[in-house]
Amino acid sequence: MFIWLAIVIYHQIQSQNNLNEVFHLWVNSINGTNNWNLPVIILLTFFNWAIEAKKWQILLQTIEKTNFWHAYKAILTGQALAIASPNNIGEFAGRMMYAQEGNRGRSLILNIIASLSQLCITFFAGVIAVAYLWKQLPHAFHIITVILPISLTYFNIIIFASTLILLLIYYRLSHLTQYFVQLPYFKKYRYYFENITHLHWYKLTTVLTYSGFRFVIFLVQYVLMLQLCGVHAQIFQLVAITALFFLVLAIIPTIAIAEVGIRGVISLQLFGMVSNNMIGILLATTAIWLMNRVIPAIVGALFVLNIRLFKKQPNEKIRQ
Repeated sequence: MFIWLAIVIYHQIQSQNNLNEVFHLWVNSINGTNNWNLPVIILLTFFNWAIEAKKWQILLQTIEKTNFWHAYKAILTGQALAIASPNNIGEFAGRMMYAQEGNRGRSLILNIIASLSQLCITFFAGVIAVAYLWKQLPHAFHIITVILPISLTYFNIIIFASTLILLLIYYRLSHLTQYFVQLPYFKKYRYYFENITHLHWYKLTTVLTYSGFRFVIFLVQYVLMLQLCGVHAQIFQLVAITALFFLVLAIIPTIAIAEVGIRGVISLQLFGMVSNNMIGILLATTAIWLMNRVIPAIVGALFVLNIRLFKKQPNEKIRQ
């Protein structure tokens, strides 16, 4: 598996045409006026995945005992498999590999909850970004109709309604689960959903808060990298466009091998509303992709070497 992951990651890196410019930019940034940006962005990358690891630890502790380092390795391994799969579905498998054998199916459900919490934050922030940009950049904002084949009015209504629905589903998971496990078809899978029925609202709120922290880190990273690449605009505009950027990425399905290309196209269209520095926009997008996706994937691929998928472990008491 490690060899396969290494080949996939290598081909994804080799397929990028502007990597030399990115590395040249990083070298020049050491002596530039914004020489503090790059170390901060790198530090935030590790902090970002540490927050995700803590979020995963909180969820996984509903079915088995685990520690922060174990959760961190699971997160990075998930990134290694995510980068080699459509729409990051391999991330689920990577995390499951670190769960105890009897709990891997149950951990899949927890993975869905973790992803749903991040999606809720992405849509919520997207709604705020849309409202801000529609007021600040009413003419340029029509670029969204180029990216997504839908009118702005319908786009706003759908995004707002989707945000409310996602939050409602997220906080009513225990009630929805209790209903579904009573149905004849789902009764035989009751074991996999039992832990969800005990997820209290405060634990869901804690997970949602960690997802919010991660999103803020994403925003800060992008703004700092854009500034480092010479893309200058009002801070609030850059923040709002970045939030909209993540919303569009969440809506559009992608495969890993084409992800950075899609990111590049969308970033040019969105950040092009406030800047003509197309090279800087592309460099910033590629640089963030390398830091947040490729580097964690490489580390996670190394962890795969030490995983034993089928090993006997003592039964752990379930902690609610």
